[in-house]
Amino acid sequence: MVALLVFLGAGSVAPSAASYISPPSDATRTARATAKLTNQRDADIGSRSHGLPNASHAGSDAPALTLSYRGIVRDRVGKGNTAVSADGALDGVFAVQVGAGSGSVNVVQMELRRTDGGGTWDTLSSTNWWALGAAGSLDGLVYNNSAAGVNFLAFGGGTFYVFASDLYPSLFAAGRQFQLRVWLADGSIATVTTTLSAPAPPTLSLSYRGKVRDRVGRDSAAVTADSDTDGVFAVTLDAGSGSRTVLQMELRRTDGPGGRLGHDPNYELVGARRG
Repeated sequence: MVALLVFLGAGSVAPSAASYISPPSDATRTARATAKLTNQRDADIGSRSHGLPNASHAGSDAPALTLSYRGIVRDRVGKGNTAVSADGALDGVFAVQVGAGSGSVNVVQMELRRTDGGGTWDTLSSTNWWALGAAGSLDGLVYNNSAAGVNFLAFGGGTFYVFASDLYPSLFAAGRQFQLRVWLADGSIATVTTTLSAPAPPTLSLSYRGKVRDRVGRDSAAVTADSDTDGVFAVTLDAGSGSRTVLQMELRRTDGPGGRLGHDPNYELVGARRG
């Protein structure tokens, strides 16, 4: 019997069997993320106040919003305060639903922040925070202009999406709470929070295809052919698992000393590709 462990970007591990390995503590992730993104927060509060809509209507007249996390599933923004295009790294994505009966609302500014101070994204080019992207669908055109600003309509019962650039280790760890503030053209401000839950491990299927290709060699870093055919397995991410980022893998024979392959320098390499 052969077992494959796949380590995913969200911190979960997907085994090919039914067992589940809990993700490790993210205390180190929080410290590193906070050091990179929490940059002069107090100093920016003063500059943030200039040019904002009147906040006197905050809360009571603002539409009801629902915020839900969709995962690290799209690359729409980058790591800069006006970086409103893809940068080759997937972003944290949230869906924002406007309450039914709210009518049309004109969004003119947004700010997303982790409530523990571990990160802030907004639609102002005058701050140090990375750009918060927005679009009407996961793959639709972003609403942001070249300075990251927004001015768009959303409708009661409808949904729009916001995109926030990520780091490694991820800023979007399970248990973290995020708050979104939305400034509207009528002067009201809507605020909504959500807490990220641990994603369920995806379901994988593993099937042996035979010794049919020569792609890797007998060394921990041998990622080229060595003139000897390799054992090949197909790994299928089952429907309903969503999109995941694979960070590490280990393939082993379950009878122990018969063989172990992975990304550990003490073992021979396991190669991977799509298709």
